[in-house]
Amino acid sequence: MERYDAREAKSEVCLLRAALILPWSMPIRDTYDLLHEAFQAGLETGDIQHAAHTVSNLCTSPIVAGDPLPRLLDQITPLMDFLERHKHDMLRLYNAIPQQTVLNLLDRAADPLVLTGDVFDEDRDVALLLEAKSYSSVGMFHTMKAMLAYMFGDHAKALAAMEQAQPFRPALGGLPMAMQA
Repeated sequence: MERYDAREAKSEVCLLRAALILPWSMPIRDTYDLLHEAFQAGLETGDIQHAAHTVSNLCTSPIVAGDPLPRLLDQITPLMDFLERHKHDMLRLYNAIPQQTVLNLLDRAADPLVLTGDVFDEDRDVALLLEAKSYSSVGMFHTMKAMLAYMFGDHAKALAAMEQAQPFRPALGGLPMAMQA
């Protein structure tokens, strides 16, 4: 990119490499620096769209990698503020799913198997996502529900959630979260 003075493409290229290509050949943690570079490049060049999509990977990749939850929550909060400030409502809602998942895992929800709490309400928000045809978000929702059910020992609910996720899996494409499912 430097060779062709294509600074405006840096955020997109770094994001695609870090989110869709490199996780198949290296540990997800090894993509964090490139994701941060993608986010910073988006900010510097005014490519807020790709910076915002990078936020999604900065919120989900550490979950897949098994990073410590309190630190992850500290990282997600300012990223969600960025999405709020730039009025990326659908991406904010998408990223509220892993954020609420982390809150559930930290015992900050009434029911650890229900993604309803401070930042996401599954009864309200899944309907909004379906209405908006945000199928990747719905796939993320069911994947997170399956993960929670499995981690809390309700294997029947985990299987049911994965079955519900199945129609939405193509929308997750080659994202690291899809590797978990």
